[in-house]
Amino acid sequence: MERYDLVVVGGGPGGYPAAIRAAEAGLSVALLEPRGLGGECTLYGCVPSKAAAFYAASLLAARRVSEELRADPLRVFEEARRVAGELSNGIEGLLSRLGVAVYREEAASLERSGGGGYTVRTAGGATLEASTVLLAPGTVPALPRWVERGPRVLDNRGLLNSPPEPGSSVLVVGGGAVGVEYAAVLAMLGYRVTLAEALERLLPGFPRGLSAYASRLLSRLGVEALRRCPLERVVQRGDAVEAGLCGSTRRFDYAVIAVGRTPATGWLRGSGVALTEKGFIEVDERLETSLRGVFAAGDAAGPPLLAHKAIAQSIHAAGAAEARLRGREPAPWRPGPVPTVVHVGGVELGYVGVTVDEARARGLAAARIRLGWSLHARLAGAEDGYVAVVYEPNTGRIMGLEAAAPGAAELVAEAAVAVARGLGLGDLASVIHPHPERSEALLEAVHAALGEPIHYLATARRGARSSS
Repeated sequence: MERYDLVVVGGGPGGYPAAIRAAEAGLSVALLEPRGLGGECTLYGCVPSKAAAFYAASLLAARRVSEELRADPLRVFEEARRVAGELSNGIEGLLSRLGVAVYREEAASLERSGGGGYTVRTAGGATLEASTVLLAPGTVPALPRWVERGPRVLDNRGLLNSPPEPGSSVLVVGGGAVGVEYAAVLAMLGYRVTLAEALERLLPGFPRGLSAYASRLLSRLGVEALRRCPLERVVQRGDAVEAGLCGSTRRFDYAVIAVGRTPATGWLRGSGVALTEKGFIEVDERLETSLRGVFAAGDAAGPPLLAHKAIAQSIHAAGAAEARLRGREPAPWRPGPVPTVVHVGGVELGYVGVTVDEARARGLAAARIRLGWSLHARLAGAEDGYVAVVYEPNTGRIMGLEAAAPGAAELVAEAAVAVARGLGLGDLASVIHPHPERSEALLEAVHAALGEPIHYLATARRGARSSS
């Protein structure tokens, strides 16, 4: 039996940053991770999907100057796996140098022990005593009842590890961020892609402008996007997949299921850790669970299921655990605005803070510009992309941003700082941005909001409520 100041359950973005931060603070730390360090994000999700998107979009752009270029889809997915593996190994090396004990095992139970601590038992038979615990077990791909597993019925893990044969027809089920990203990647790599979403629009959690632009991008890539299209069944029949789709039966070579995630918390039932009806871990304002000294972070602690939110929570939870160990009350978790980004065909769609959809109801103004003047938008074939800044009309305070543009992830990151710190239009307008780079799109939107656009004719006086 080993004893630690902190035992972290889960080596993904909700877990390993806490292990690092706690070890840096001098705590003895153990981390349990059965699959691989970096978790779903590094090994199967955001990292390899962005790597595959990068290679696929690079090939798409290169074909504009050389039509003879041909993609090798299997090599693209192989490279994505390689990059993900290298980053996972980097995390392992860092934890090792910091003295974190890594157990390649799955947590099986959590129990109270003497002295106010806890016992964590693993599926492999190890027993760890912990003064404090961080639960970050993450989520697993959801598989609806109407889906029958098979070698041609893939989730995001299966797609990465056993990608479809080149040129195959692929049905992607689910029009959320994962489904849209992989539909775009597959289409850029030469697959024949059909994307099915049961709701009225793709990216249903995104602003309507970004959802509409995602549909436009997928159409350009040749994706057949079906909306308001409920599925009745997905089952493998021999060397094909049969789908009850939009009221009829269709056959595909493969299906990729991307309909959401399920928290990996079943092992916690009976432990005293309170769970929601959907299985997420209930936490208070300190990220503490119903058990004192047991914290939770990441996807298992509830939406939004985003790796960067998980990292921020993980770092905070490490400080909260240290505070408990030192006899102090943990500080509350007070997150700033959380950016959201999806990659589609070499273009990023992102938003943070108040969206254009919400602006009018809240008495706010929005300035939206198109990107025909932007070098990088033209290189990506996204001249009709846009950036929209939301602000208070009287004070100029920036309240949000949404962008369909190359580099939108960096634009919303800069805007997140502005929103979190209460900066105004004039604050950003006074900052020199490099030329001719992606970040200029945010600067141009700010100038438009001030009625002083550089690459457009001003149509209203300074401080205009909108610009286009």
